[in-house]
Amino acid sequence: MAVPRKRVAVKPSTGKASPAPAFTAAAPLFHQLAQALRAGIRRGKPGPGEYLPNEAALEKAWGVSRVTVRRALFELKAEGLIESKRRAGTRVTVGKIAAPSR
Repeated sequence: MAVPRKRVAVKPSTGKASPAPAFTAAAPLFHQLAQALRAGIRRGKPGPGEYLPNEAALEKAWGVSRVTVRRALFELKAEGLIESKRRAGTRVTVGKIAAPSR
C-alpha cells in the first residue's frame, strides 16, 4: 500500500517550498483559487500595476490544472480586478481595488 505524499507548492514570490493550500469540496476549485487570489490582491500582494505569476507558475504553485487557473483568472477579469495582454502577462488593474485595511 502506497503512503500518500504531502503536496508541496512553491510560492512564486519567495521561491521557498510551503505546503499547498487546502481546498475544500464546498466550492469549485477555480472559485476557491479566485477567492485566494482576490484576497491577496486586496491585501496589496501584488499591488496595482504589478504582474501576477504566469499560468504555468500558478498551476504549479497551487497544484491545480491549467483550466482551473484560467477559469479563476477569468472570474477576476470579469470583476475588473485584473487585465491581461497577450504575450505581456496579467496584472492588477489600477483603481479597481479597495485600499488594504491597516
